[in-house]
Amino acid sequence: NAQFNLANMYEKGLGVTRNPYEAAQLYKAAAEQGHSNAQTQYGLCLKNGIGVERDQPDAVKWFVKASEKGNAAAIYHLGACFESGKGVEKDLSHALQLYLASANQNYSEAQNALANCYMSGKGVPANYTEAVRWYSKAARGGSVAAQFNIGFCCENGLGIDKNIDMAYRFY
Repeated sequence: NAQFNLANMYEKGLGVTRNPYEAAQLYKAAAEQGHSNAQTQYGLCLKNGIGVERDQPDAVKWFVKASEKGNAAAIYHLGACFESGKGVEKDLSHALQLYLASANQNYSEAQNALANCYMSGKGVPANYTEAVRWYSKAARGGSVAAQFNIGFCCENGLGIDKNIDMAYRFY
């Protein structure tokens, strides 16, 4: 836990000079000891090339390890990999299963991603009502993107009655 906390401090520059390389090394050390949040964060470092060379397949490996421990963030990020085909073969059906598993743990990014799939019909039949339901959950969980998306739905009457005043509140 101490390594993870110190990594977080280096990543964000909290009380120390921001150092992405040091953060990645500390996340990796904690990840190798089985810390699921560190496994997720190290996976993100690898996915985005933060403090380490970008390595999508290795990022997926760390997301899988953390997902096996039920880490909602890792499950979401693994789903995003399957949706985009980065580091794994693209598989929308599996991405949706992962988004749903993470969303059911109240992970707002996954709820918003799942809603986006329902809104666009990506991997599922388009269902605006279901999209609004998931956007609402994500918005209650603090997702700014979901709040914007609900505003868009209200403005355009997608899955919810058209209501410009309500749209304005969400924007």
